[in-house]
Amino acid sequence: MKIKWVTNPETIDKHFIASEVELGNNVIVQFDDSTYTYEMLFDLNGLASELNNNLQIRFYGHSNKIFDCKTLLKVKNVKSLSINCFKKVKNLNQLSELERLEKLIIGIEDFKEIEILNSDNLKSIVELNLGDTKNLNLEHLKGYKKLNWLGISGQFKNLESIGKIENLETLHLSSISKKEPLDFVNQLKKLKNLHISLGSRENIDEINGEQLETLKLLWIKNLQSLHNISRFENLKYLQVENQRNIETIEFDSEMKSLSRLGIINCKGLIKLKGLEHLKVLNTLVITRSLKLEFDNIINQKLSATLKHFNFVTERKPLDKEIKEKIRSLGYSTT
Repeated sequence: MKIKWVTNPETIDKHFIASEVELGNNVIVQFDDSTYTYEMLFDLNGLASELNNNLQIRFYGHSNKIFDCKTLLKVKNVKSLSINCFKKVKNLNQLSELERLEKLIIGIEDFKEIEILNSDNLKSIVELNLGDTKNLNLEHLKGYKKLNWLGISGQFKNLESIGKIENLETLHLSSISKKEPLDFVNQLKKLKNLHISLGSRENIDEINGEQLETLKLLWIKNLQSLHNISRFENLKYLQVENQRNIETIEFDSEMKSLSRLGIINCKGLIKLKGLEHLKVLNTLVITRSLKLEFDNIINQKLSATLKHFNFVTERKPLDKEIKEKIRSLGYSTT
């Protein structure tokens, strides 16, 4: 699936948009200023009525002007909508008039309508992304029966209500305060993909996640340890990125499903142990983790299923030597 961006068009190319969506691509028609005309919005509304939610209509920026959400009434058939990168908007309650909405992105810095998620029409959406939005009340999310993808970034009320979203499969948590417990994740029995980024916390010990298939830990300030990874017994993909305080990552018992492992820019990491327990490992990527020695990795008993192995220090002579060694062992590398 590809993303096709159409920015501030002078006219709406209905044939191009329809053909790209029918090919399975995402088309984002976006406006960063009020250059749209009634005719353009009319055409977009017609397309939105005919096409699936791979057509996204996006309003953003607007040169620090206050965006009037009454504009949304001209695209009432929209299924995928983004209104973000705004400092302030007015008449946000008009969102409640969009009866066909399935995907929604909101990013508004100065946010007043903290109960907007209580709108009945929003409770049938399948994807929701809330960023740069403070104090929004998440309590209403427990009524979102169709929601399977959620991304949030910032400070919210009743964060623990996320644990009541019974069909949630993918969750992105960004810039969450260390004071906020994350044990609500354990209530999400259908959750397969968990991404935690930015914010601050010392560990993620409170998360069990035995049903998780993907876990990404990115740029989390003060993350000190990553213990008992084997508790994520169904994990297929683990990525640990930009975690400077973690010194050891150890797989202390067999992980029957982990096929992809990425360790990226973990400058404090000294030991990566227990790789012999990753019985189906197919792809191993280690980059810019300068205290980690290549010999300590390659001398472990790596899985016979390993096909692709990257080890990059960004020291060109050393990287050339490492690549030659990796290829001589029969692995592909880039």
